[in-house]
Amino acid sequence: MAADGIDLTSLCGACLRHYCAGQQTGVVVISDGSRTIKNRCMTLFEGDYVHILDWYHLQGKVRDLMTMIAPDKVLKAAYCEEVLGLLWVGKGAEALVC
Repeated sequence: MAADGIDLTSLCGACLRHYCAGQQTGVVVISDGSRTIKNRCMTLFEGDYVHILDWYHLQGKVRDLMTMIAPDKVLKAAYCEEVLGLLWVGKGAEALVC
């Protein structure tokens, strides 16, 4: 809620509905994955959007998860390089099984 009492999420939603009325539009949101952003997008786009985690935060998430499963730093670095390489070229399914 803005300081002057205007709910910006509702205002943006109303503007989008007005300007996109009757159009087939697709929304892609690229963000750091925070719950606040996800919740606002759910309200604003009524759940009809695609959310993509930005590259910086995706790398961090992969490294954090590899720290939990790789037995040592050498393997962690090798796995991170392989997984991130696959993700960079859009091979998400392959990254999940490598």
